[in-house]
Amino acid sequence: MTQNRVNPQPSSAEINDQELWESLIKGDRAAFGLIYQRTIQDLYRFGCSLVSDEDLVLDSIQEVFVDLWKYHSHLQKTDKIKVYLFKCLSNRIHKESMQQNKRKTKNEFFIAGEESAIESIEDRLVLNTYNQGMKAQLSKALQQLPFRQKEVINCLFFEDFSYEDTAKIMNINLRSVYTLAWKAISNLKSSISIKIIIGFIILMSK
Repeated sequence: MTQNRVNPQPSSAEINDQELWESLIKGDRAAFGLIYQRTIQDLYRFGCSLVSDEDLVLDSIQEVFVDLWKYHSHLQKTDKIKVYLFKCLSNRIHKESMQQNKRKTKNEFFIAGEESAIESIEDRLVLNTYNQGMKAQLSKALQQLPFRQKEVINCLFFEDFSYEDTAKIMNINLRSVYTLAWKAISNLKSSISIKIIIGFIILMSK
């Protein structure tokens, strides 16, 4: 007697980005929830690395997902969900930051709360380094970077995005990514140890 075989459904971990995105476009709420679960922590970390305003970050993430579901049937296909969502979040935070800059000076905008985000970035960059003087130099230098230079460093180094994906996230061309990256490195050169900046350039170039 022949038994009927039922093909097991793939687990959520086995569903790749392209399949998950196509399911979202079709209105699959489970796919939407899975996308949220897979990306929420990375989005929150990325947002906090750009601005110190946690409420702004959380509100922006919420708006990204509200729009994601609201316009799901009009989405273009992609196999890189994280790149798409990082771009959406970057655009929202940048837009709100520009509006806040009209009401505040740059010094008022980057409030003391940003130090906690900078510290987490600093810890990754100077991993295995115990020189407190170097860490202090790096922390100060990162705080002084302009918004877009800080963003390009986070995308390229801390989030491990390619230059091409970073261009998509920041909504700029590839040449501008290179320009911003090296402007950021030049700014860091004037503030931190040459040993740190050489290591940073090597990692950025991989």
